Amino acid sequence: MIKSFPLFILFILQVSAFPRVSYNSENDKNKESAVQFDSTSIRKGPDTVHIKSEFLSKDSTGTKLNKSIDSSSVRDSLGLLSKSKNIARGDTISPIYESPISNTGYILSKDDLQKNDYRYTPDLLKLFEFSYLSETGNLGFPDKLYLYGLSPYRTDYLKDGISLNSNPYIFYDLNYLQSETLDSIEIIPSPRGFLYGSYNKPGAVNFISKDFISVSPYTRIKYYQGAFGEAMLDGIFNSVLYKRLIGFLDITNRKLDKRFTNSDFSSWQVTARLKYLLSNSLNITGTYSYNKIYKALNGGVNVDSLQLLGVNINNYLFDEIAAPVVNQITDMDVNQHSFNLRLLATPITHAGTDLNLYYKFDGQSLNNINDNSNYYQKTNSKLYGITFNQKYYEDIYSLNLIADYNHSDFEFNSLPVLPGSDYQYSYKLGLFSLAGIAGINISDQIKASLFYKYSSMQNEMLNNFNINRESKGAGIDLNIKANDNLSFYMGYSFLKDYYSNNYFGTGEVSAIGSTDNLYLKLTFFARNNAAYNNESGSVNYPYLLLSDMQPDPMLYDNLDVRGLGIKIKYKFWIMSFENNSSYYTGDYMENSTKSNGLTGIPELYSRSGLFISDSLFSSNLNLKGGFVYTYIGKTKYLTAAGSAFENNSAYTIDFTLAGRIRKAATVYFSWENLLDEKYYLVPYYPALGRNLRFGIAWDLFN
Repeated sequence: MIKSFPLFILFILQVSAFPRVSYNSENDKNKESAVQFDSTSIRKGPDTVHIKSEFLSKDSTGTKLNKSIDSSSVRDSLGLLSKSKNIARGDTISPIYESPISNTGYILSKDDLQKNDYRYTPDLLKLFEFSYLSETGNLGFPDKLYLYGLSPYRTDYLKDGISLNSNPYIFYDLNYLQSETLDSIEIIPSPRGFLYGSYNKPGAVNFISKDFISVSPYTRIKYYQGAFGEAMLDGIFNSVLYKRLIGFLDITNRKLDKRFTNSDFSSWQVTARLKYLLSNSLNITGTYSYNKIYKALNGGVNVDSLQLLGVNINNYLFDEIAAPVVNQITDMDVNQHSFNLRLLATPITHAGTDLNLYYKFDGQSLNNINDNSNYYQKTNSKLYGITFNQKYYEDIYSLNLIADYNHSDFEFNSLPVLPGSDYQYSYKLGLFSLAGIAGINISDQIKASLFYKYSSMQNEMLNNFNINRESKGAGIDLNIKANDNLSFYMGYSFLKDYYSNNYFGTGEVSAIGSTDNLYLKLTFFARNNAAYNNESGSVNYPYLLLSDMQPDPMLYDNLDVRGLGIKIKYKFWIMSFENNSSYYTGDYMENSTKSNGLTGIPELYSRSGLFISDSLFSSNLNLKGGFVYTYIGKTKYLTAAGSAFENNSAYTIDFTLAGRIRKAATVYFSWENLLDEKYYLVPYYPALGRNLRFGIAWDLFN
């Protein structure tokens, strides 16, 4: 598949200029301008649109772009829309850009993402200390990501404020999200996690899309290649197409030939967007996304068959050729379409409006289940919805109202192995939620907020049988800025989920200190989970609708979770040290008994890097290289019978090297698992052994 992708690249390279659009660059004579470089000014003329480049900020490539969101930036109290600022010059048009959905979120900035060595979207979240990716080692496999110790299906992933998952009962596979379309990532503090998105889930991550205007048509090509035929090719094109109309296109092709038996993967992903600047107070954006994905699902190494043969399991477990797998022909096809119409507006002073209309189609076919060619499961879902986010702020207070409604139609078809037991059915799901946040600026250094959310869920089952459920939560948090170098966050909330009458509480405290050479963040959180009834001592199982999603021990939430996290960045001369570490304690359920410890996540997880950075050849080459040490502590897992077992701790050492050439191309090289450590994070999916990966990203200007 990847061989045909250069045809698209050849096409976008031939694009030069568009008629009736001119570019007026005044950068050279305005380099020292006192104007804030976070704006874009488009001047309307009889036949042309002029992009005044002195109001365009630069990224690391020298491209004129809008200001990206930075983790250290000070956000205004509006926190929803970022309207460009410019000096009035006749008839001008100023674009409106999205800001984070929360004014308390932790931001992984554009600069953070670009400097990170990643294969796909979940790798980016490794930059957050309370994020743990349970990797199978197979590209394209639905790896589970644990945020704040939550089971994966209890985190709501959003893109630009809209929930990505069309089904609330399963976790979202982040393979479906194009990494190269992202500008930054916003991680919501745990007390506020339930506030955002269609569902009341205790965790939330918001992916913020790239949204920029380039002076010249802009093209970017990225390619990397790794072991076992792993490869990715991505092409981005962005330009002012006509007057106030900006176009963006991103096409990505990823693939893996085969590692173990039945582990190949391939995907085509497309995102196309048009943004029209109707006026200074209203911008309209239309976005279309498409995913076509194939993934083989081998179920891991079949250790049961190895035990029956009486052989040493370790002699075969990590042998990609000789190891038997659970499923030799089971696979899945995924076909997804999504449409989004978005209005960003600043109707009055101190107000911002974000209105989204969206539609999603998700078709998935699980084939040859348990290697039986007659056994399949097919699901189709159609979802449409509307999200309204209104913010208003004054000097001493701010108000935020978020309303969301969506409706889903699900169709499920299955042909089990037993004759006569095949069946198909459909059901409908309606979700409505309303959230409010009231903030008050007690002083210039102290800001407090109260928040509340109500959500109702209506399931229309077979024979018009309806199930209605409610969820609601409330909380309070406090931001304290002691000075420019020290700040604190404190928050607490309680939430009742859809499936029990229990409330569970979440609290978080964090402190951030920084100097010119040091960044230090310390965070502690605690959560009491509603999956466990403290009075009766029983487990309240979620009511799952699809037959293949019945509750099993692998989906149980950890009952009580406490976590301590640390993030450090220290720079001295040309050397730098970075560390993300998390430590967890708590309780889980084993055979309906409360037991000490947690499942699915290691007690201790730490990722440290020691790097050297320098500029060479008159700053035409910027190099960064170093070693990354990752430690994964012992992890408990639950078997299908509900009993627990524990794997061994493991560690890896990687070498990374990246160079930026003349601010136009980036070349990078990774030598992973230098010591060829043999381990697994998910039973029994062996992690990658020693392997090489290299790639290049090239910025072009037509």
